[in-house]
Amino acid sequence: MEPLVIRRAEKNDLRFILLLYRELDEVYAGQDAGEPILAADIAWLRISSDSRQHLLVAEIAGEIVGTLTLIIVPNIGHKGSPWGAIENVVVKSGRRGRGLGKSLMRE
Repeated sequence: MEPLVIRRAEKNDLRFILLLYRELDEVYAGQDAGEPILAADIAWLRISSDSRQHLLVAEIAGEIVGTLTLIIVPNIGHKGSPWGAIENVVVKSGRRGRGLGKSLMRE
């Protein structure tokens, strides 16, 4: 198996990320897969300009096979240690059950 690469998403990854979301979410199912929807472009601008937000992709041999969104939040409690929330974890159908989601979460 080719090595798994986990990296921060780039804007040109959006259409592939939206294809992954289409597999799980009815909201995206009716969208044109060839073009990112306007809301995704707006969200991309916000995420990419905020150092506390991270959109990650997992790829194998140049193919995006998974994604997740992480936001890190400042915290007054716990001696000022920030906390994080993870959302939109998706692994491409046909690639599930092989530990790719776990690898994304560990990253």
